[in-house]
Amino acid sequence: MITNIRKITAMTLFAVSWLFYFTLSIPSNSIWIDQLKAVDIAKDILDGNFPLVGYLHSNGMHSFPAFYYFITPLVYISENPLFLYWSVAF
Repeated sequence: MITNIRKITAMTLFAVSWLFYFTLSIPSNSIWIDQLKAVDIAKDILDGNFPLVGYLHSNGMHSFPAFYYFITPLVYISENPLFLYWSVAF
């Protein structure tokens, strides 16, 4: 009887911690404005506009432009930001 209660408690704690983790990690795993800006800059590269600097960060520094040149072939395949997220993440 005590082992069944321990198993149920362990499974419940695991499920609660799993849900808690994914609830808190959604903002860090979602697509925000900087990913959409990266897609726009990659589209500009496909149109023939080659930037030497990226967009401005909140601290006033420009981002490194090589990233945009790396994702440009992926934007050529698909402009969907979710496709870009999954292709770069894995």
